[in-house]
Amino acid sequence: MVGVLLQVNGLLRAHELCNAVSSEGTFEGGFRTDFGPAKPHIELQEVNFTGTPHVTDDGFFFIPDEASKYVGEPSDEMDEAWEALIGDRGILLSHQEAIEAWGPQHEQFWNQGSGGYYADFEMLHMLHCVNQIRKLFAPERYPMELTNRLRVHRDHCLNSLREHIMCKGDLTPLPTKWTPGIQHNYIEANRPHICRNFQKLRDFATNRKKGVLAVQPDFEQKKGLLPGR
Repeated sequence: MVGVLLQVNGLLRAHELCNAVSSEGTFEGGFRTDFGPAKPHIELQEVNFTGTPHVTDDGFFFIPDEASKYVGEPSDEMDEAWEALIGDRGILLSHQEAIEAWGPQHEQFWNQGSGGYYADFEMLHMLHCVNQIRKLFAPERYPMELTNRLRVHRDHCLNSLREHIMCKGDLTPLPTKWTPGIQHNYIEANRPHICRNFQKLRDFATNRKKGVLAVQPDFEQKKGLLPGR
């Protein structure tokens, strides 16, 4: 009898966990906090990461060509590659979409300058942050005065990346392997990961920005709600 009760309890607990998971969503189907209209465009794919440094026999480190499109010595081609990733990233949400995304406080997010509820997808915001940090390492090409605003922006980007990594909790095991050029093991990060298809989501974001799915700005509708109006 005790065994039966334990089994029943286990089944009930499993049912509760399934309901908890389904209420928050899934990586494949979209989480509760994901933008609703984007969820049908989520597609999973296996991606083999690249970028693990190679080491020559005399200890010289270098990034292989297949991973150097976005890193290395800055160039016009590299800037174009980053622009292809993060350009045209801001979109407007409809009134109903804003309510669904942000709840009762959605009105405070009206952007009069954009004529609507302006939003940036987190994945593109994170890529923007990575690109900004990349530029800080090349002041000769991207001269910037380290003002208070830029310093805070840098710290914001670093903290956002920290939070995002901790939030996703990627548990892919990364091995190390013997590397003769340095006479000890070195991490091998070129491992397969299950990812959302970035290009499909990027195409959706572009379509929402300037395609048939774009929400048109309205520079008159919310003027009365702005502070001081």
